[in-house]
This record gives sequence, C-alpha cells and structure tokens, in this order.
Amino acid sequence: MLLKEATRRKITFLVLFFALTAILLWLWIKEKELCLGIPVISPENADNYITVENLNLDVLMYNGEKAPLDRQSNTLYLSQYERSLDGSNKLEGLLTCEDSNYALYFLNDASMKNLRQTVENGDTLTLLIVDENVCQKVNVVITTLPVMNIEGEETEALSRLGYVSAGQCTLFSGFDPSVGGASVKTTLMEWHPRGETTAKYDKKSYKLSLKQKNGDNNNCDFLGMGADDDWILNPMIMDDTKIREKTIMDLWNSFCDTTEWNYKMSCGEYVEVVLNGEYRGLYLLQRRVDGKYLEIDSDLDVLLKGKSSGTLLGGYEIVSSPFNEEDTYQLMVDTWEAVEGNQFHRQNFVDVSLLINYIAGWDNIGFKNMYYYLKFNHDRGGYDLYFIPWDTDMSFGFYWDNGFAYNYEEQLASNLYRVEYYTVQMYSEETDQALADRWNELRETLYTEDNITTLLKYNRSQILTSGALSRDEEKWGKIHNNTDTYENLYQFCLERLGALDVQYN
Repeated sequence: MLLKEATRRKITFLVLFFALTAILLWLWIKEKELCLGIPVISPENADNYITVENLNLDVLMYNGEKAPLDRQSNTLYLSQYERSLDGSNKLEGLLTCEDSNYALYFLNDASMKNLRQTVENGDTLTLLIVDENVCQKVNVVITTLPVMNIEGEETEALSRLGYVSAGQCTLFSGFDPSVGGASVKTTLMEWHPRGETTAKYDKKSYKLSLKQKNGDNNNCDFLGMGADDDWILNPMIMDDTKIREKTIMDLWNSFCDTTEWNYKMSCGEYVEVVLNGEYRGLYLLQRRVDGKYLEIDSDLDVLLKGKSSGTLLGGYEIVSSPFNEEDTYQLMVDTWEAVEGNQFHRQNFVDVSLLINYIAGWDNIGFKNMYYYLKFNHDRGGYDLYFIPWDTDMSFGFYWDNGFAYNYEEQLASNLYRVEYYTVQMYSEETDQALADRWNELRETLYTEDNITTLLKYNRSQILTSGALSRDEEKWGKIHNNTDTYENLYQFCLERLGALDVQYN
C-alpha cells in the first residue's frame, strides 16, 4: 500500500514537472517569436529602454530596399499577401537595418493578436529601434495592397503643370501576378504632375517615365499589367468610392477579350504611395494607352487622343502616325465622313456607345476622353476606326456643370448615345436597331447584375480590407460630402441596367 502511494507521488511530481517545463519552454519560444525576421518582445522588456525621437529611421530596409517611410508620423508601409495575415510569424519578407549599431524588435501588444483585424481597422504594429539603452518607436502599417516608394528631386525641366522630378521608384508587392508571389521592383524614374480639372487639388496625378542608368527607357512589368516605361498614378480624387474607374476598366477589358478586335482601355491596379517621405494615399497605377500598349503597326496605323469637346480637327492630339500632321488629320476627316474606303468599325462603335451610355459617361462624348485608332485594313485598302475610352471618372451619376456635379436621379435617366459622335454614320435607323439588339444580347453576358456586382464588391473589398480607403480619407477627406457613397454607386449601377432596358426596348 505504501509502495502504491509512493508511485502515485512520483507520477504526480513528474506530470507537474513536465507541465511546468512545457510552460516555461512555451514562454521562452514565445519570447523568441519572429515577425518579418525580427524578435518579438513583451511590453515589460520594452520598458527597459528609454524612449527617444532622434534615431535615424532612413536605415530601415524591407526585402533589400529602403523601406517606405512617412517621416512626419514615423510610419512604415509594408505590403503583404492577404493569406499571410493569419499570424505574425507567417508574415513574409525581411525587415532589416543598415546600421549595425541598431537592434530591431516588434512589440507584442494587442495589434499582434489578430493581424487580419489590425489591417482592416487600419491599426499599426509597433517597431522598436534600439541603440544600447534607448529606443525609438515606429508605427508599422501592414497593407495587402502594393506600396510604391518614390524618392527624388526636381530638375530644371518643366512640364505643363510643374517641374519634372528625377529619382528612384521601388514597388513592393505582397503578391505580384507577374511572378506568382512577393516582389520588389526598383527603377530610376522621372515624373511630373498631370491632369486637367483635377490638377488644382493637392492630391496630384503623376506621369511616370521609367529610366535606365544611361537615360534610355526602362520597361518594367508592374503587377502583371505588362512591360512598359510609361505609367500613370491616378489619384481618383473626384471619386469618393475609389472604385469607379477600376470597375469600368475591369468590366470593359474582360469583355474586349471576347471580341475579335480586342483593343482595351487602360488597365490599373491599386497601390499606396509614399513620395519623398510623405504618405500620399491610395492611387490607381495604370498603363498608358499608346502604340506599344495596343501593339499597332507604326508604319501604317494612326493613333489619336481626344482632348476636347470642340471642333473635329481641334479635338485631337496625334499620339502616333506615319504621316505628317496635315495628312493625319485629313485621314481622320475621310474616315469620319466614310470616304475612300475609310470607315468606323461598326461593332466596336456599337459596343463602345453602349458602354458610355451605361456608365452615363458625360466626359466621354463628343471628341473628348477617347482614343481613336485608325487601323489599315489590307483586304479593303482603307482604314477602320476603333474607339477606345479612357478617363471615365465622370460617370455613374457625375456630370459637368462648371465643375464636377453629382445627381443620382437625373443621370439615371440620361441618354447619351445620340450625342456621342457627330457624324453622318451615326444617325440611321440601322444604327438604332443595332444598338438595341446588341444591348439585349449583352444583357445575357456582360451587363448582368451578377457580373456588375461581383466587380463592385471585389474592388470595394480590396481597398477596405487593406485599410487603404480609411487612410486615404484620413489624409485627404471626401470631396462630395457623403453624397457619393458606395451604396449610391451600387444602386445606380443596378438601376441603370433597368433604365437602359426600357430605352432599348
């Protein structure tokens, strides 16, 4: 009996011993937990350091390149793949320091407990930069969007809207479709402000020109959109929802893949931008529509850009042409008037007209905000004219009234296609019937409630779950006093389908 009691005591002791050992081991491992290659320490350990504000934060590196840092708020912006948000030890990449005298630690606080919620809420992690017995705290934003870090200085060169700057651009992406995983792409670059109506706002639009060290153009494939040296950073300043243009691009370009002509409008992906140490918010990084993007035959074909709603010849800018200016414009007139074998591509004309009418795109009628691609038809010995929309922010309820105006009900009932192009080719019962027939056909494929709502919800989710929309609103506010809401946009897109059903039937 005594032997059995002694055995029980030994077993109990061993169980308690191993349990205590396991707890201590767990606590030790927890203390050694890594996040982005950096140890995670407890608040108690962090209290051992004296907090200062004068350490050099420019030595922080992310995946081998200078980390995107907003210097005023001491905030890093680090891109991550969405799937890595299930635990701090699953975050991908390395955060390092060029100064060997500094040590880096993440603080194990509440923000570490649920990273997905932290990101969606726009909350930050806390990074400690330690120099002996002092430390500086740095806010760390984890975003599921790519982050573009731009640094450089103004040059003596001038653009129409300001000085040209030159420096370096680094695009950090948690998931880059062009490589199937995380990427960091760095290039020299020149950039300058661009835009028309929106140029007066503090959140600028920029044209980016990628360069090699010798000054030649540098073609980079950003985010699976194809290799190019010319890019646009679109601030989407007039769109409080930040999903208008992206949704229209996605809708139209996916449709173009099903056509025999397949000439897409610009494509774009969301990014967050840090420019010369200042967080600039949410942007749409876009390809420019040019000869390279459309893969035109530069020895035969002509590409023009509509730049105003004025007269026929005054409404175009020549982008690419093998002819002199006079002959280029004359070719456009001949095509407009359907002479000498030159004509509209009828199906493209009908499809573009339906798109502009569906989005109520008042800024895309006449000769404005449209690319015109004159492609030589070898079989017929003349040119086919294709229409390619661009700059579709004045849509889904917006119109021009000595400035941007918004009227949901008025624009819902608008009818644009009759005034879209001033040409004898437009006004015919045959064209009217072609528009109606094509609308009813595309209502089964392109213009369905499911297709439209899927795109709206997906793009909305990108900017919400990354926390980027709330950061942009905190930085720049809203333009339209809460009238341009996601709910109104969503409802407009659905009700517009019904309005055009009536119009075309």
